[in-house]
Amino acid sequence: MEAKIGPDLIRAETASDHRKLRERYDADFDRMVALRQASIEAIRDWQFRRIQQIVAHAYETVPLYREKYRAVGFAPADLRGWADFERLPFLTKDELIAGWPDHSVSSMHDVEFMTTSSGSSGRFVYLAVSENGVHFENLQMARQNIFQSGGQVGSADATLFIITCPWWFSSTDGLFPQDFLSTRTPVAQACRVIREQRPSVISLYPSYLRELARAHIHLSECGVRLVITHSEASTRAERLELSHALGVPICDEYSSEELIRIALECPFGSYHLEEDACFLEIIDPDTGSRCATDQMGEVVGTNLVNEATPLIRYRQGDFASALGNETRCRCGCTFGRISQPMGRIGDSFVTQSGMIVPAGTIMDDAYNWVLESRIPVNGIQYQIVQHARDRVGVYLVPAASPSGPIDHVAREKIEARMRGLLGDGVEVGVEIVAAIPYARGTKTKAAISLVDHDR
Repeated sequence: MEAKIGPDLIRAETASDHRKLRERYDADFDRMVALRQASIEAIRDWQFRRIQQIVAHAYETVPLYREKYRAVGFAPADLRGWADFERLPFLTKDELIAGWPDHSVSSMHDVEFMTTSSGSSGRFVYLAVSENGVHFENLQMARQNIFQSGGQVGSADATLFIITCPWWFSSTDGLFPQDFLSTRTPVAQACRVIREQRPSVISLYPSYLRELARAHIHLSECGVRLVITHSEASTRAERLELSHALGVPICDEYSSEELIRIALECPFGSYHLEEDACFLEIIDPDTGSRCATDQMGEVVGTNLVNEATPLIRYRQGDFASALGNETRCRCGCTFGRISQPMGRIGDSFVTQSGMIVPAGTIMDDAYNWVLESRIPVNGIQYQIVQHARDRVGVYLVPAASPSGPIDHVAREKIEARMRGLLGDGVEVGVEIVAAIPYARGTKTKAAISLVDHDR
C-alpha cells in the first residue's frame, strides 16, 4: 500500500452506495433495534464470538497485530475465553500513528473510506474504515435517533449535523435524511437554516449549542424534537438548563473516530454502551487490570465493526466507570451502562500529592459557581488551565450583556473552590480575557491540564 500525505476525506456518494445501504437496512435494521433489549448473556456471547473473528482477522492481515501478538507468544487459537482476551496487549495511539498505513491497515482492505481523529488529544490519527463498518455506522446513527428521542423520531425525519465535515452519505437511500453545516458557520446563518429546513434532530458540539442558546432561538418552534451533543464535554445539569432554554430534549453521545459510538445517553440520563459496535473495558491506567464496578478508570475499547483498521484493546484515554445492571433502566435498554465520561486522562488535573482529579470533576464544580456560590456567570465562557501542580489559571470571557460583574468577591469564591479541589497550596489566578487561551481547531475544552502525569 502506498502511503499518502493525508487521507482523502471527500468522497462523492453513488447510486451503488444507496443500493447497498438499502439492502443492509432491510436485512439488519430491525435486528439492530431489537438487540437493545436482548439478554446480557446473549450479548456477551455474541461479542466474544465477534472478537474471536476480529482477532484472527487482525493477526492474519495486519502486520502490527501479528508482530505484537507473536512477541507475547499468542496465536488466535489461544483465544478461548475472556481471561485469554484480557491477556492481549493494549493498542496505543502511538502505535497507530507509527503503523500508518502499511502496518496498521488490513491487506484485505483499501483506503476508499478514510477518516482522521479530531486531534483533541493533540495528535491526529489516520484510519481506514471498511465499507461494512461505514454502512453499520450509518444504521447506528438512525437507531440512535430513535433511541435518544424515545421513539419520537423516525425514518422520514431529517438530521442537521453542525460538525467539522459531512458524513459519507446524505441518507439511507432516502430514509433518515441528513444535512450538514460547518462549525465555522455564523450562528445567525445557522439559525436561518434551522428555521427554513426545520430538521427533527440537530447533532452538534456543546459549544455551538451554547451559541444557539445565546441567539435566543426556540428550537421546538422550528420543528426540532431532539438535540444530540458530542465531541466536547458537557455536564448533565448544563444540558438540562440548555434544554429548558431551547425547548427541546438534549442527549449526549460518547464517541470517537477510533471506536465510533461508544455510549449514548438515554432520555432518562443513563449512558448505555453501544454493545454491538464496541466492547468496552475500564482499566486501572497504572496496572492495566480491570476496575471494579463503579471504580473510575481508563476507557479501553475494541471496535467490533471496522476490519480495515482493527482496533483491539485500544487505550482511548478517557475516564469513566462501569455501572452495575442490577436494575433495568426505565428506557428499557439492556445494554451495559457507564458513568458520564469524565474527560481525557491527559486533561485531568494532578494535585501536589499526585492525586488525579478528572476534568469532568473540575467542570462539575464550575457549574456550581452559580448554584452554590451565587457567582453571576450568565453568558460567560470559561477555561480552567492547570499550568503546574501548584498553579491554576481561570480565564473568563465576558458575554456581550453579562449578568453582573466578576468582582473581587466573586474571584475569591472561585479561587477558594479551586483550592478546595486541588489543595490549599495551589496558586489560583482569575483573569478576564477577550478569548480563551487554549483552543484546538473548532472544538473547545473547558478544563485543560498542561502538567505531565508521569504515568
